[in-house]
Amino acid sequence: MFEIEMKAHLDDPAEIREKLERIAAFTGKARKRDHYYAPLGYTLDRIDWANDVPFRLRETGNHAFVTFKRKRRRAGLEINEEIEFEVSDPAAFDRFAHAIGFFPCITKEKISERFRRDDFTIELNEVKGLGWFLEIEYLSESPNDPERIRARIHEIFAMLGIPPEAIEPRYYVEMLREAGSPPPGRA
Repeated sequence: MFEIEMKAHLDDPAEIREKLERIAAFTGKARKRDHYYAPLGYTLDRIDWANDVPFRLRETGNHAFVTFKRKRRRAGLEINEEIEFEVSDPAAFDRFAHAIGFFPCITKEKISERFRRDDFTIELNEVKGLGWFLEIEYLSESPNDPERIRARIHEIFAMLGIPPEAIEPRYYVEMLREAGSPPPGRA
């Protein structure tokens, strides 16, 4: 599965929420805690976030998922090949990761309000330590036609009054590292 997405910084999440409620269907709210793993011996400064972080463990509610993403960026658009599966015991998975030489190098926490418009998932995200973002995602069996998808995403941003200069091309983990995110802990 390929995930094609773009995100933008938000100054007024309440205004965007009101607009979203008019153009998209609310599908739920979730708290997500993502632990990103890197090879043992890597420091945050050494990690190439597009290539060196092979997987994350996401805990949300009573569920946990491991996700691998092969990432590409093209002018603010992320095109990620994604493989994901559920794990029943996050602590056991963490021990497994350590046993094969990986450690959690950074943790991202976000509260997401999810909306749906046509084939797009839209998330209003509050990311701990970074602020508010709007993320628009399209899932596809292949990465074909990213320019058409980019144009549709830009249309949705425009409908919501989000200017092109608000688009954030960096990955969240890059921004967290630059913001001096503390070492991860497990709750």
